[in-house]
Amino acid sequence: MIKKYILCGLILCVFCTSYAQTDSIKTSRKLFLKKEIVPLSLIGAGIYVNYANGSLGKVRLQDNIQRGLNFRTRADDFLQFAPIGVLGLADVLGLKTANNIKIQTKNIVLITAANYVIVKTLKIATNETRPNGSKHSFPSGHTSQAFAMAGILRHELKESYPVLSYSGYLFATTTGAFRVLNNKHWVSDVLVGAGVGMLVSDVFYRIQNKHSGVHKRENKITTIFVPTFKEKSLGVSGILYF
Repeated sequence: MIKKYILCGLILCVFCTSYAQTDSIKTSRKLFLKKEIVPLSLIGAGIYVNYANGSLGKVRLQDNIQRGLNFRTRADDFLQFAPIGVLGLADVLGLKTANNIKIQTKNIVLITAANYVIVKTLKIATNETRPNGSKHSFPSGHTSQAFAMAGILRHELKESYPVLSYSGYLFATTTGAFRVLNNKHWVSDVLVGAGVGMLVSDVFYRIQNKHSGVHKRENKITTIFVPTFKEKSLGVSGILYF
């Protein structure tokens, strides 16, 4: 039970944002929660499945999926980066994107780094065993990376090519499914990984847009907190944007 509360606190801590203008705090938070209902729901569902018993528990679900299954593929190692391949192709073809290639590259590097730190911290903090017996199962890093990359593709193309912008989620969903079918992750790992990846990209672009000059307001401060875990010590790191 204690682990549940620690996990929930860590995930909430990752994505807390605050603003110096008190009259906009409630509005901003409500808008954020409304827009992020899908990834937050995925995280909530994943946490529930991870600790549930019975038919909806991760063990029973995995047993049902793996029963009689002999599935092995390494496609998930590459599919997680497929959304960026689509974005690169869009750049080559001269399709209109939200940012130029230089900014896209910066975004990919920063989002990948942030996502890695968050997922790695959660893996070490929860110390869950994978269905194949290896360590650090929760959440799925491949799935989180895939959904973070899909988020980049969506944000870059959603204004000019809305249908194409969502294509990355097909690759991301397939990546998550392969992680379960390969018996390397529980369903709960994939659900939380997907939610975290989506939130990382969404929060990053949200902060970027607010500081692009178009939506920037005076005296506004944005803070994002990231949990850290090292040698059995839990801490929190913060990034402050003025």
